[in-house]
Amino acid sequence: MNGSLQAKHGQYFVVARIPDETGNTKPRWIPTGVSTEGNNKRIAEKRKREILVEIEQKKIIYSSKVLFVDLIGEWLAKKKCDLKENSFESLESYVEHHIIPYFKPLKLSVQDVEARHIQDYYDFKRQSGLSWESIKKHRSVIRNALQTAVMPKKLIPYNPAESCILGKSEKYVGAAYTEEQSNKLLAAIADDPMEPIIVFGLYYGLRRSEILGIRWRDIDFGNDSIIIKNTVVRSKTIVEQEKTKSQASARTFVIVPETKDYFQALKRRQAENRLLLGNAYHVSDKVCVKADGTEFQPGYVSKRYAELLKKYSLPHIRLHDLRHTGASVLLRNGASVKQVQEFMGHAKPDIALAIYTHLTDEDKRETAQIMGRILNRNAV
Repeated sequence: MNGSLQAKHGQYFVVARIPDETGNTKPRWIPTGVSTEGNNKRIAEKRKREILVEIEQKKIIYSSKVLFVDLIGEWLAKKKCDLKENSFESLESYVEHHIIPYFKPLKLSVQDVEARHIQDYYDFKRQSGLSWESIKKHRSVIRNALQTAVMPKKLIPYNPAESCILGKSEKYVGAAYTEEQSNKLLAAIADDPMEPIIVFGLYYGLRRSEILGIRWRDIDFGNDSIIIKNTVVRSKTIVEQEKTKSQASARTFVIVPETKDYFQALKRRQAENRLLLGNAYHVSDKVCVKADGTEFQPGYVSKRYAELLKKYSLPHIRLHDLRHTGASVLLRNGASVKQVQEFMGHAKPDIALAIYTHLTDEDKRETAQIMGRILNRNAV
């Protein structure tokens, strides 16, 4: 197969005539990924030969009928059988709310999609405020869908998404309350239906999914233990599963003495509500429920939590940051990194140390005082 090397948009392209389904040929501009800046033409020529051989060997066919958004939709439909419901719904959300709305107006066929189109999408999403981690998931969708156009469909000779970059990840540093702020929050939400959620978050450092999954049968008051083994998550559908985020996340706590009476009183109060409301009460074994026994939904919990912080003039931190707070309190008050690792359900100690250590102003002052006591420039 013959083809020429052309420069456009700051890089070299191979221009080759590729047949369509009818046998007619059409010129196709295929990016080499080689910049026109510098003395790169020899490298581009080598890449041109590789691309032409690849087109011929794989018998690539140019089809103007396959739109990129249709390829994405087809790929998504096939994934439905391979994934759990909540995992599929997450992918579906990326495609329906982000990828399709961006690319549909462009009306690009699979063969028209170039690395620059995909890179523009990543850059646009980053500038729109989407997190690096979220865009990384979008990249996985786009790259995997396009790979099906390489093989087995043989519509394109290579995957243009492979040469795109996301840039460096921005490490998220979670916030944390001081002990004073934590106690203010606990006092403010006393007797609120959200109280057990806050208690589990602060005292036990649990994730939202773990908190909503706790059942009364998971709490053994006789042996003072709480087993974490059930979770509740939601994408579009509520999914409850007898499993945790990872093997390390499945753990058993000794009940914090200060919370034992609280949980026992909560269980009695729920039993009283059940008698009071009769058939109107929603019977459940869940610990965290509303006054009528209705189970909390994940989205409602996060929204209501933010409202409570605003109501009581507390600094806004994520619900997940109560977990950061609990771990930081332990580390600042003498708990070992290994203890905090097991407490938080992390696979490795260094994860706990890297993520959950938050220095307050008082910590920083103490550090400065220690350094001042050790090093004395005036003694020289």
